[in-house]
Amino acid sequence: MLDDATVLWIGLAWPDSELGSHPVQVTLRGEDGETLSSIVVQTTLSLKAQQESVGQRMSDAASAVRRLALSMTD
Repeated sequence: MLDDATVLWIGLAWPDSELGSHPVQVTLRGEDGETLSSIVVQTTLSLKAQQESVGQRMSDAASAVRRLALSMTD
């Protein structure tokens, strides 16, 4: 399944005043609109995030989405 997968990265933004952990729901839908799978992942907002932490968060998000895709093959 992953060989045929399409990855879509969506940028999310919160006001600068928002800090801490925030849930983000990822829902995969079929062509007919039926929900195939849904998962809530957490993102952590901080002031002036360092590039290393941004890269780590993207890596964590990619891992979460990969686990979701693999769970659909079972």
